[in-house]
Formats: sequence, C-alpha cells, structure tokens
Amino acid sequence: MEISGTKWATRNVGLPGAFVENPEDMGMLYQWNRIIGWSGIDPMINSNGSTDWDDSINESNTWERTNDPCPPGWRIPTTDEAIALVNSDSQYTTINEVGGRIVGIGENTIFIPDVYTRDSDGTLKKLIMSNYWCSNALFIDNDYRDCYFGFSDKIIETFAKGKTAIAFSVRCVLDTEAP
Repeated sequence: MEISGTKWATRNVGLPGAFVENPEDMGMLYQWNRIIGWSGIDPMINSNGSTDWDDSINESNTWERTNDPCPPGWRIPTTDEAIALVNSDSQYTTINEVGGRIVGIGENTIFIPDVYTRDSDGTLKKLIMSNYWCSNALFIDNDYRDCYFGFSDKIIETFAKGKTAIAFSVRCVLDTEAP
C-alpha cells in the first residue's frame, strides 16, 4: 500500500527473503545489519536452526544489501521513509486478537502488529513500544546511531540509539531501484 509516497509491504518479514502469511503475524526479529532472523517467541532459535546468539555490535552505518532480509524487490525503509510513515494518520486497534496500528488513510492502509524485541543478550522482551528497523543510521551528537520506528497504543515515532545487538522486526518498502 502506498503511504506518504512510499509503497509499504502489507506484512512483516518472516524467514529471510519471505513475508509472513498474515498481516497480524509478527515475523522474525533481526539484529542490525544481519540477515539471520530470530524467533519472535520463545524458545530462542534463529533462521539457521541455531541458538547461538551473537552479542557483538555491528558498526556499520547502513544496512548492507547482502544482509537485507526483505524479499527480492523489497528493502528495509530509510529513516526518511519511516518518519513519513510515522507522520501519517494512524490508530491503535486489534485484528484477530493481535494489537497494532492501522497506518494510512482510506484504502491505502497497513496494519503493523505489536511485536517483541530480543535484548542484546537474546532475551525476549515485550517492551512498551513495538520496534521496527530503518536501513540507515543517523549522525547525532558526533556519533552514528541506529534508527528505528516504534509505536504503542498511545504513540508512534522514530528513535535513534547507540549501536547494540538487539533484534527488532522488519517491515519492507518497495525497492524502486531494484533490477
């Protein structure tokens, strides 16, 4: 669906290179600039079948194409695209007993479900905010900080923090530069 000039996927990323079946499905959680997905529920297992958590900090300022878990023709949104999404009309609702935000107007809407996060040690957490990655870091206070957007039942906004090994969900946008 097109929202604020960007075509957003209607579902989250599940396994690398694939969308989940339903808009309300959480999908997998991804660490910054890494292609391996992690279960959004316990037990902790990744898309390769391993349980070995990588707690290293990735120092990249952008999400490299080779590590992008979005299906072909799609990519992780930029910070500017996420800001435009956040600034769109939205409301908190429930679909099939899953909370989340409907973003957009009229027929151009998407449902973004509540999701969990894996902390820097791999622990699964339900935070106050449901968080999704952006593809580029922001330069703030003389340092690059990973950018993501998040929402709760009350707010939706973008954030920038220091690089960590946390894992968030991914919602893709259409890659207009794909071959």
